[in-house]
Amino acid sequence: MGSSENLGVLNKNFKEVSGKWKIYKNILSERITNIKREDIWKIEKEGNTRFHSRISGNSLEDKITKSINKVLMDELCAVSICIDENFEIIHASGKLKKYMQYPDEGYTNNLLKMLPDELNIPIGASVRKLSNSNTGTIEKKLKIIAEDKLKYIRLIICVFNMGSIHSRSFLITIIEEFDREITNADKIALTPKIISNDDQIVELKEALNQTRENLQSMIEELETSNEEMQATNEELLASNEELQSTNEELQSLNEELHTVNAELQEKNMQLMELNSDIENLMKNIKIGTIFLDKDFKIRKYTPSIRDHFQLRQEDIGRPISHFSGTMGGKDIIKLSKEVLRTLQPYKKEVKNTTGNWFMMQIFPYRSQQDNIQGVVINFVDIHELKLNIGEKEKLNGFLSHLNKSSPAFIYIYDIIGKKNIYASSNIWETAGYTPKEIKEMGENVVEKLVHPEDINTIMAHHEKLKSLNNDEEIQIEYRLRHKKTRKPVWILSTDKVNERNENGEVLSILGVALVTTPTKKLAQQLKESEERYRLAIKGTKSGLWEWSDVSKEEAWFSSGLYEILGYTTDELAPLFSVLLNLVHPDQIKKFKKELEIYIENEKPFKIEVQLKTQKEGYKWFRVNGHAQYDEVKKNKRVVGTILNINERKESERKMKELNIELERFAYLASHDLKEPLRTVTSFTKLFKLEYNNILDKNAMQYLEFIEKASARMITLTNDLLVYSQLDNKSLNFESINVNDLIDKILEDLTNIISNNNAEIQVKKLPNIVGDSLQIRLLFQNLISNSLKYKTDIPKIEIGFTDRPSFIEFFVKDNGIGIPKKYQTKIFEVFKRLHSQSEYEGTGIGLANCKRIVDNHNGKIWVKSSENKGSTFFFTLPKIKKNEKN
Repeated sequence: MGSSENLGVLNKNFKEVSGKWKIYKNILSERITNIKREDIWKIEKEGNTRFHSRISGNSLEDKITKSINKVLMDELCAVSICIDENFEIIHASGKLKKYMQYPDEGYTNNLLKMLPDELNIPIGASVRKLSNSNTGTIEKKLKIIAEDKLKYIRLIICVFNMGSIHSRSFLITIIEEFDREITNADKIALTPKIISNDDQIVELKEALNQTRENLQSMIEELETSNEEMQATNEELLASNEELQSTNEELQSLNEELHTVNAELQEKNMQLMELNSDIENLMKNIKIGTIFLDKDFKIRKYTPSIRDHFQLRQEDIGRPISHFSGTMGGKDIIKLSKEVLRTLQPYKKEVKNTTGNWFMMQIFPYRSQQDNIQGVVINFVDIHELKLNIGEKEKLNGFLSHLNKSSPAFIYIYDIIGKKNIYASSNIWETAGYTPKEIKEMGENVVEKLVHPEDINTIMAHHEKLKSLNNDEEIQIEYRLRHKKTRKPVWILSTDKVNERNENGEVLSILGVALVTTPTKKLAQQLKESEERYRLAIKGTKSGLWEWSDVSKEEAWFSSGLYEILGYTTDELAPLFSVLLNLVHPDQIKKFKKELEIYIENEKPFKIEVQLKTQKEGYKWFRVNGHAQYDEVKKNKRVVGTILNINERKESERKMKELNIELERFAYLASHDLKEPLRTVTSFTKLFKLEYNNILDKNAMQYLEFIEKASARMITLTNDLLVYSQLDNKSLNFESINVNDLIDKILEDLTNIISNNNAEIQVKKLPNIVGDSLQIRLLFQNLISNSLKYKTDIPKIEIGFTDRPSFIEFFVKDNGIGIPKKYQTKIFEVFKRLHSQSEYEGTGIGLANCKRIVDNHNGKIWVKSSENKGSTFFFTLPKIKKNEKN
C-alpha cells in the first residue's frame, strides 16, 4: 500500500507481512468489494447489482421448493435473516415484523437498529464472534415478552457462504418453540438487572473492546502515514534537483534524435517499397501461407490461408491454437515444435474438411542474422493433381486386376513381323511358358506354340483379318500345345484390327482369348452324366416330369414316364391336366390339395397315388416333386419324378394280412398254451396237498420244479403276447404328464422299492405326446430292471435332455452293469445274460422297450460298465397331439 493508505475497517481481512513497506496478505478467499451503503441504490439503478440474480422465470421445481419452505417456516413459526458483516439485511423470510421495530423517522437496513434489546445484543455479539473464527455455528435460547406473551425462542447464527456475494455473510434463524401467558413473576424475572457478570454485559464489553482495538489500530496507522509523508517530501526535493540536471542532458539528446530521424525516414521509404512488393506477392499468390513466431502467434498471412483458417486482421498476434480451422491448430503447433527442434522442413499431404487435398509444408523462419524466429506454414493446393493421380492408379489397378483375375487374356500380334507385341502373362502360364520364353521365340512363336494341325487355320485367319474394317471382329478356335504335358489347350480368340500404316495395311491385331479346355471337358462330362442319369432312371422304373409354369397347362414328360405308364406321345399329351386325369377318382381331391400346399410353401413333396396305365389299369406310383421359382423369380415351376411302387404296395398288403394272421395265431397259441399250463399247475398243487404225507423230500422237490417251470412258462407266454401286441397300428396318441405316470408306476412298485430300500430321484420331466399304455410299460420295464439287477442299495435317477427336434430321456442306476459286447444284443427277444437262479426273467422286457420306442419313431441305447451301473437312453420326437408318424 501507499504511504498515505491504510486498511481501516478491513484490517481483519488481511495479515501484515511487512509494516515498513505496508505489505499485507489477504486471509479471506472472497473478493472484498468496498461499496458505501449510500451508493448501493446508484449501482443497482445502473444495472450493476451486488448480487447476481438467477435466470428469470422460476422452474416448477423452484416453485415447489419455495412452497415447501414457506409451509415449513409457517409450521415452525421460524424467521430466517441473511445479513452481511455490517449487519445489513440481504434477504429475509418468515414473519419478521413481529420481532422488528422500525425507526420513527428515516429508513435503515441495519438489523441491529431494528431489533429489540433482547435480540440485539446476543445477535450482535454472536456475529462478531463468528467474524473472528470464520466458521462455526452459535445457538442460544432466549425468553422475550412479545404480544403480552412469554415466548421461548431458539436463536441459531452461522456463517453463510454465498457464491454470488464476495464478502462474508451470516444466516440468523429465529425459531419460536412455544409461548404462554405472562405472569407477574415473569415480568419481574425478565426485568433488566445491573449485575457485573451478566451475559449481556459481557457481550457488550467484548464489543467495546473490539471497537477500541480497531480505533487504536487506525491511530497507529495514521501516525505511521504522517512520518512516511514527511520522508517522501524530502525525497521529492532531492528528485527535483536531479530532474533539472536530466533536463539538460535531454536537450543534447534531442539534437541527436533529429539527425537519426532523418536517416530513419529514408529507411522507412525503402521499407515501404519493400512492403508493397511483399503485399502484392501475398495477395496474388495462390498458396496459403501463415507466419508464426516462436510462441506460435500469428505474425502475417496470405489471403489464401482463409481456405484453412477464418482469420481477420485483428487476429494478428493471437496464438494459432485459438483457431481449429480445417487442419487443426493444435496439430500444427505439435508439428511446428518438431520443426523448430530439428530445423528440418516437414511436408505432408492433408485433406481438409471439405475433402480437398493440400500439401502442407512447415519451414523454420530465419532472420537476416540466421536466427530462428518462428515457422512458415504453406498450404499448396494439390487437389486436382491428387485426383488425376488417383484416377490413374485406379485405372492401372483395374487393368492389373483384370489381367490377373480375368479368365480371358489380351494380346497384340504383329502380322508383318509375326511376333507378339504384348500379351497378358496368363496366356503363357496356361500353356506352361513364361513371357521371357515367348519373347525368345520371335517369329517362330506360332509354329512352336500352336498345335501343328491348327497352324494353317491360324494363317488363313490372319489373312482374313487384313481385309476387315476397323470395327469388325472375327473368332477362331484353335489348340496350343502345353510345354510339359504336350496335351492340347483349347483357345477361343476374338480378333480385330489394332493398327494400320499410312497405306491402310494392317500392321497388328488386337485379340481377346479364352481357354475353353475346361468347358469342353465339362460338356463331355455333362453328356456322360446325362447318359448315366437316363440309364439310372430307366433302371428304377421311373420317369421325369416338369410343370414349367403352374399358371399354365404346358408340361414335359420324359420318355421313361411314357414307358412305365404304357402310353405313346400321341396318347398322352404333355399337359398337367392330362396327368391329373390319370389319378384314381378316390384320390384326386387329396392329390390336388397336397400339391397346392407344397407348391405354395416351395417345399419338396412325396405322394403315393394310383395312376391309370394303358394296359394294366390302376397301379400304385410315388409322385415326387419340388416347387421353386425360375431363374428370374417370375414363374413358379414344379420338377419331379414318378416311380412305380406297385410291387412294394402289393408286398405291404400281403405283409399286413400276414401280420393279422400272426397276431391271431399268437393270441390263440398263448391262450392254448396257458390253459394246459394252468391245469398242470392246479393239479400239481392238489397232488402236493393230498399226498403230502406220502411223498418223500425228493418227490416234493420235483413237484416244486414242475410248479416253477409252469409259472415261468405262463410268464413267458404273457410276455410273448404283450410283445406281439406292441405294434404301431393301435397307438392312441395323447398328451402325457410323464411325472404323474411315473408316480403311478412307483406306487405299483412300492413293496419292491421298500424291501430294497431303493432311492429314486425323478426330475421335473416335460409333457410328451404318445401312447400312454406303451410309454408306461417302457418306464416300468426300465425301473424294474434297475431294481432287479442291483449290487447294493439301488439308486435310480430319471431325467431328460431337451434337444432341438426330440426329447432325450434317461434312467440311470448303480447296478451290476452290462459288458460292452452285449450292449446291443440285450434288446433282442429272449436274450438273457444271466441264469434263472441268478436273476428271474424271460428276456423280453428290453425287447418290449425297443419296440415301444420304435413305434414312437425314437431310438434306445445303453451306456454301461461292469459293476458301475447302467444308463438307458431313449428319444421321443417332439410331435403334435394326435399326430402319427
